[in-house]
Amino acid sequence: MLLETFFYPGLELEIRSAEDETGRQVEDIEYFISRKVDLIIVAPNEAEPVTPVVEKAFKKGIPVVVVDRKISSDNMTAFIGADNYQIGKSIGLYVSKVLQQGGNVVELTGLMSSSPAQERHKGFTDVISENPRIRLLCSEDAQFQEKAAYDRMLGILSDYENIDLVFAHNDMMAYGAYQAAKSIGMEKSISFIGIDALTGPRGGVNLVLEGVLNATFVYPTGGDQVIHLAMRILKGKEYRKINVLQTTFVDRSNAELMMAQSEHLKEQEMKIRSVNGKLMELTRSYDVQRIVMIIAIAVVMVVISLLFTIMTVLRQRNALNEEVNDRQNRIEALSSELEAVSQNNSHQTSHLDAESMFDIDEHPLSEKDRDFIIRFKALITANLSNSDMNIDRISEEMGLSRVQFYRILKRLTDLSPNEFIRIYRLKRARYLLLTTDMTISEICYETGFNTPSYFTRCFKEYFKKLPSDYSRMRD
Repeated sequence: MLLETFFYPGLELEIRSAEDETGRQVEDIEYFISRKVDLIIVAPNEAEPVTPVVEKAFKKGIPVVVVDRKISSDNMTAFIGADNYQIGKSIGLYVSKVLQQGGNVVELTGLMSSSPAQERHKGFTDVISENPRIRLLCSEDAQFQEKAAYDRMLGILSDYENIDLVFAHNDMMAYGAYQAAKSIGMEKSISFIGIDALTGPRGGVNLVLEGVLNATFVYPTGGDQVIHLAMRILKGKEYRKINVLQTTFVDRSNAELMMAQSEHLKEQEMKIRSVNGKLMELTRSYDVQRIVMIIAIAVVMVVISLLFTIMTVLRQRNALNEEVNDRQNRIEALSSELEAVSQNNSHQTSHLDAESMFDIDEHPLSEKDRDFIIRFKALITANLSNSDMNIDRISEEMGLSRVQFYRILKRLTDLSPNEFIRIYRLKRARYLLLTTDMTISEICYETGFNTPSYFTRCFKEYFKKLPSDYSRMRD
């Protein structure tokens, strides 16, 4: 979506991520309602809990475009996303083709309170229920999570001896199921199918090429089409309320082609970003030149006016002298301030270092709690630039469940994991602003933020200053 905004000058896109927390998503939508924005785009985490706040925005006259997952109401402006019921049916037909002689199937569903999971399950079971040779052993809710799929699959493997195929509602769960089967040496005898067909490490297309998955189905996100639809609504043009994005399957026969196309698209995206950056630089240069020209014209007009009368000259000279004195005073004050900042820089940097966010030496901690904080900070530091840092994975590496991990960190710091990580990143960013020559954009991505605009907003909310204020202190 961000890339598509380049083609609409004047369009301002603010993105807030709920990180799979429904309550936080409701708060984000309330925030946009209070801001009286022109349009809201939302991909509901869960249908029922998010429906009331979407209806609230819609009834207040704010257009709402629902993406990917539906709500439990028609009180929205438009929907755009894949037909999850049709995807389920397509996978059912694909499974019927793979298991022509019949077989036993396991289904790992996504969060069953979400519309995609419900519709994929219904489409899939509607097809295979008509094939008497295919037996659906069980359907387990793995909540779209790899770890949950791994745990569910281990239990299923202990309950059922003969499993021919596993259909998971996304590629992450399919990979988790594969890992569970591999842990007991059964991965070769089972076929695994997922949904998403993303590229990159552990993406569905890569997993097909590696022989982990037998197939994956493309789940189109259509970010560019979402922005295009939003702009038609804002401009008062005709639009369709329901917009369905098409899908297709990926197996060994076309996975390499899909990978090549994806790489090509990434290259084009990088080129567009580069061109946009250069255009922004040219725009800023033009603005500076325009200001200089205006100032020059103003000076010429002042000089001409001064020639008419000596009195005006004297008054203007006195005014200019006062202004010069005032500026000199301000320059001297600023020089003193900068000198003080320079003298205290070593003291400041020691306090600004992000590593000192939670000084264990200043807290009476047990050896177990001390070890917990040290290992958690080490994991954050190792994954700092990864914007997709996964709390489930961190808690797994800490040897704790998600709930245990949350409770311990909350007890020790009074912060949730997401709050702790966000503050840790912000303090690390402030340290880099003061001690390195990195640009604000470079620091943004180095500390794991997705976009400079979101980074700047979070930075200002926490420190009450802009990143540029600190970079000027460094200069």
